[in-house]
Amino acid sequence: MSAVLNEAFHFFKNHLRQLAMLTMPLIIGVVAIQSWLGIELGKMNPEAPQIDGIHLGVMFLGILLFSWLISTLTLFLQVVSDGHNPTVRQVLFTSLNFVPPMLLTMVFTGMAIFGPIFVLIAALKELGALIGIVVSVFIAVRLSYVNFMVVVEHITPLQAIKDSFNFTKPIFFPTLAILLMSLPISLVFTVIATSVSSLGEGAIFVVNIFGFFFSLFVTVALYRLYMLNRENVHD
Repeated sequence: MSAVLNEAFHFFKNHLRQLAMLTMPLIIGVVAIQSWLGIELGKMNPEAPQIDGIHLGVMFLGILLFSWLISTLTLFLQVVSDGHNPTVRQVLFTSLNFVPPMLLTMVFTGMAIFGPIFVLIAALKELGALIGIVVSVFIAVRLSYVNFMVVVEHITPLQAIKDSFNFTKPIFFPTLAILLMSLPISLVFTVIATSVSSLGEGAIFVVNIFGFFFSLFVTVALYRLYMLNRENVHD
């Protein structure tokens, strides 16, 4: 774990400028959509929210941008790890090819992760919610490498789900440990956002953008763990 995190840290630091140029435009779009939807939902009656076609269209655009973001980041990690030095333009346009399968991947993994919560709540009420959260976290960890496999292995979303579930079995706890790193990062930027809230929505928006960007370190660390164990499997 220490070697994985050390390598991820140096990769993130050494390619900070390229990572920012690649991801910041997409991150700004995603955060802007999240902020707008949050404001819109805040205006609605929580007991009977009125969601129309505009809201659904903006939600889909956000999912589309997020899929492009993950595809772009994964492709960049792959080509740089292979010793290449691509331009920002090359990575952004090439990663568009992975957006359709990435969208399907998000749908399938979302159903697999959140499905148990709804089923168990319907069956067992409060106890079902607790069990469902545990089951969903377990499934989420086992499917952590699906996005990487779609881009790196060029396989279908369903095959990636199957392969990721098997691939993660011997590295479940290291994967969980890396994913949990997102919690302190999120907490730090939440505290910062709260402290600058008096400056207005613009300040919070900027903090959320940087919080999103630095949370990408978790993806970089997860990718390094993936490649290390992928090499071991092939060996």
